[in-house]
Amino acid sequence: MARVVVIGGGHNGLAAAVRLARAKHQVTVLEARPTPGGSAAGAEFHPGYRHTGIFHDASTFSDVVARDLGLRITRRPLPDAVIATAEVARTVGATADLPDPAGWAAYRKRLDEVRKYASTVLSEPPPRTDADAPLLPLAKTAWGLRRLGQATMMELLRIGPMAVEDWLAEMIADPITRAGLALEGLHGTWMGPRSPTSTATLLLLESLRGQDVQGGPAAVVDALVDALKTAGGTLRCEARVARVLTKAGRVTGVETASGDRIDADHVVAACDPRHALLDLVDPLELPPALERDMSDVRARGLCAKVHLALSGPLELAAKPGVHERILVAGQPNDLERAFDQVKYRRFADRLPLDIRVPTASDSALAPAGHHVVSILVHAVPFVLDEGWSDATREKLGNAVLASLEAVAPGVSGRVVASEVLTPADLADRFGLPQGHLWHGELAIDQLFVARPFLGTAQYATAIGGLWLASAGTHPGGGFTGLSGWNAAGRL
Repeated sequence: MARVVVIGGGHNGLAAAVRLARAKHQVTVLEARPTPGGSAAGAEFHPGYRHTGIFHDASTFSDVVARDLGLRITRRPLPDAVIATAEVARTVGATADLPDPAGWAAYRKRLDEVRKYASTVLSEPPPRTDADAPLLPLAKTAWGLRRLGQATMMELLRIGPMAVEDWLAEMIADPITRAGLALEGLHGTWMGPRSPTSTATLLLLESLRGQDVQGGPAAVVDALVDALKTAGGTLRCEARVARVLTKAGRVTGVETASGDRIDADHVVAACDPRHALLDLVDPLELPPALERDMSDVRARGLCAKVHLALSGPLELAAKPGVHERILVAGQPNDLERAFDQVKYRRFADRLPLDIRVPTASDSALAPAGHHVVSILVHAVPFVLDEGWSDATREKLGNAVLASLEAVAPGVSGRVVASEVLTPADLADRFGLPQGHLWHGELAIDQLFVARPFLGTAQYATAIGGLWLASAGTHPGGGFTGLSGWNAAGRL
């Protein structure tokens, strides 16, 4: 039985801790914040109103992880999404309502073909790539691709490097539908819909996606905490780790900001990999190349978060009724222009919005008849030309309301309260590098064996007993639990 300290009580840290505790290791989770869950935790943002997590989509949480850890969560079909403009609304999902049903069917067919291969690759540790690496894992990965059949394999190799707008346009004629589909695939990237390889990130999201979880990410966090207690693990909140202790190239424990020293045989860092290696570890313990490679990992946040407390429903002009998932993306050119503005350190004039209304399925999150609206705001840079301040935060909140008002007239008059979290706020509150939700951009050179960089793809580091386990490692992106669970499996 080994003594293990897990740094970070987010969903990946908890998934790692539960797996290790169930394997009879002595596990202690140290979380800097007052409550566990990190950006996946639910919280009351105004008296009587709660959200279910910063990243509000739990459909990417892995079934493999949930079953292995015995989590008590309730799966449900993913609600259909309404792609809305001021004039029209398109519905995508199980009951799609689109002007081009044949194009939608072709899109879903291609996703199903890719998912057969990608879902397996994403749920396992990537193979080693060093000179002494065994060939069998690499051969297994290549054989899985070959088993798709020559036509599907060549198609996957063709579309991976493509811009997502170009790929979607091959199947779907309607630009409004294309923009809505592309928006979800752009989370966690430094890309617009015309950026090369942006198809790969959409395929990544869709390959991870399955059924939703009742209660969202917050319900998964609660289930992970319960499972940790049942397995005999220990969770300590308000216990910020100040440094990882080492001796002769191997971890010996950690020291907290309050001066407590906790001995450990292994330390699992479920925080930002850059913070773990460059801030918590003595620089003299790191090979010079590792420090350089970690410094080169890109994590430019492009997302803000807004929570609204409404005195009534969010009513779309083009599709009346209460909808749980809404995407406001305009047309592909609007998304591309939004990304263009980010390059010049401005947030977009017409902000793309990924919206969840959790009260549509859980009325207990707000007073009777009231609603909570959770908005991921795309194309908001961490580095703002004006700098982030109370004034620019207010300016962003007003811009979000203006974008929402364009598709849901009158919503501003129903706002009881709001919470606006800029990328800088996300960085300060949750320890996210530059406000990046996944601790590292989703890009071809930062995925699979290269996440966070070559040499650490199997979660181990150059320091014996120190492991990486956050979303900054494979598979990255989405609320999956796979990074922590895979790291624990390697340990």
